[in-house]
Amino acid sequence: MSTDGVVPESQPRNSRSTARTAQGERKSIWSSIKRLVYRTPQDIINEIGITDDQHQLTEKSIYVCRHHWVMLLRDSLLPLGLACLVAALAYYRAIGGDFLELDVGTVGEVDLVNRFIIFLIIAIFIVWFLLPMIMSNRRKTRQALIGLAALLGALFYFRYQGGRFFYVTGNPNQAFDTFNILLLGIICACLLWGIYVVFDWLNDFLILTDHRVIYDDEKLFVRRVQDQITIDDIQNVQVRTGEKTLLGYIQHHLKFGTIIVQSASFRKDIVFKTAHNPAEMQRQIMGEVKKLQANRSKEDFENIIKTKIFKTATKPAPPPPEPASRSALNSFLGKILLENPEQKADGTITWHPHWIFAVTALARPVGAFLLLLVILWFGVSVDAIPGGWFWVVLLSGIIGFILWFAWVFEDYRNDLYILTPSQVIDVEKIPFGPENRRSAGLGSLQNVQLKTTFIGRLIGYGNVELETAGGRGDSKFTFYGVPDPNEVVFLINQYRAEFKRGEKERSLNDTITLLTAFYNQMQQQHTDS
Repeated sequence: MSTDGVVPESQPRNSRSTARTAQGERKSIWSSIKRLVYRTPQDIINEIGITDDQHQLTEKSIYVCRHHWVMLLRDSLLPLGLACLVAALAYYRAIGGDFLELDVGTVGEVDLVNRFIIFLIIAIFIVWFLLPMIMSNRRKTRQALIGLAALLGALFYFRYQGGRFFYVTGNPNQAFDTFNILLLGIICACLLWGIYVVFDWLNDFLILTDHRVIYDDEKLFVRRVQDQITIDDIQNVQVRTGEKTLLGYIQHHLKFGTIIVQSASFRKDIVFKTAHNPAEMQRQIMGEVKKLQANRSKEDFENIIKTKIFKTATKPAPPPPEPASRSALNSFLGKILLENPEQKADGTITWHPHWIFAVTALARPVGAFLLLLVILWFGVSVDAIPGGWFWVVLLSGIIGFILWFAWVFEDYRNDLYILTPSQVIDVEKIPFGPENRRSAGLGSLQNVQLKTTFIGRLIGYGNVELETAGGRGDSKFTFYGVPDPNEVVFLINQYRAEFKRGEKERSLNDTITLLTAFYNQMQQQHTDS
């Protein structure tokens, strides 16, 4: 685990660049492909990090926590163990090994293996007898012990009659027969499974930056979930390393456990299980929380005194962050379809679903029209369609295609996801008809979460789920298929943070009024004297 330096407090905290990396450098095709399989924590910061007006990345990684190697060992046991077992079986068959051979041993012989089987049967019966004194719920366990003893008894009898479960016949023709080739295929599949487990383990992070805590959980080639909590929204960090059990002692000495980052306003906490050195991550997070609280309180009170009491001008509020720049393909499709996102001067940002959904939906009327043309061409070529009917059908098809195309495009255009400085709005409108509009105040948001699939990540879209206070069935709604979902989550969280700061300032109005009256009274006394 390596740490990076903390960003100086003088650097801006709320600016967003239109560039996606610190230097705005072009990503090579190889690096883009690599990031689909393996991403470093710095890749994630470059992807969603905050930059200044000069497109320089200002958000810095302070501490990164991965899953402990115990989790990797646990998840690798099955594929690697199965690979070793199958490899041993393939080697055994390659040297001429066979199974369930009869009349290859001496009848009535009690060799070392049979003696060991007798010892196991006796041990099982001793455990079966003592089981009531060891555990209370013992019925199923005793039945399992009886079944195991019966199985060992059958094995003893089989060997006692001269049979062998494993016996080397020395047949060299088994080394590369169909069954052994199948076993080699299974070994390769298990090794690929093990590699998948390693990369899946590597792609899960809990990242602490100077702005937020990011939990990035990716199931390779399946889905990706990302949760964020800003530093000023963190209420507490808990670390759990097990109860007073043997597992608890193992977790304590190997330094792994569960980290729970609790939000002051979000209902859903970030839970990172089997974390390496969770106590250090807890110390780092709480250190950033205390540092931000001290700086933020001093800054807020200085602004209040200047603006509300002394009536002095302050620096204007920074403009709303700009959405990230888009690729040439996205810009071209934006001109043809819709500008996505659309940003107004008052800070309102409107998203439509990603252009891939428009293209997919419009492919149906285009495909149907092309199919109609093929049918008409074939009908005319075989003289099955008279010339008069050809033009009637073609004209009807063109009209139907235009109406269908307009309906689909209008349906895509009417799906709106709107973010304003005070609320989020989800608009669903039937083409040329009524609409359903849902909204929630930024102060009522309880959770904001990003979810995407491998294909969505590859193309650049995902779902942003927003949960509001109340807990009713309609308390959760989703921005489906929005482009650059990382950007959407970032902007929602930033707008929400600014809204909370405004609420905090409004809650201090009484104190401000009292201090203003006190200041005016002191000025009046100074003038009178």
